[in-house]
Amino acid sequence: MRIDHIDDDTQKSIKNQLPEIKEIPSIKIGRFAICEEYSKQGIGSNVMGQLILEILSLSQKVGLRFIIVEAYAVAYHFYIKNNFISLKKDSANLKKLNKNIEKDPERTFTLYQDINKLR
Repeated sequence: MRIDHIDDDTQKSIKNQLPEIKEIPSIKIGRFAICEEYSKQGIGSNVMGQLILEILSLSQKVGLRFIIVEAYAVAYHFYIKNNFISLKKDSANLKKLNKNIEKDPERTFTLYQDINKLR
């Protein structure tokens, strides 16, 4: 993930330690969905929690700093509820999230979690 896409505080912290860095090692969760029949029951959050624990364990063996997802507009609030943060570059479009959901529910937003904040 490009360092200039993350929040200012985390970016500053990383730049203080590694001033020349431009890209940060990350792992991407490709497609994550729960059948609509089972939604709103906590199953998605439970599975996501288990997945994050596995990634946290993996990060002990390989260099990872962030978990990235590309969420459809309709799933944006699920990821926010599960402690993901949106990229700075999406802030203008997120102000119109409800319009985006209505107009294009499959529009994607990139969100991330800082593995270091999970330890």
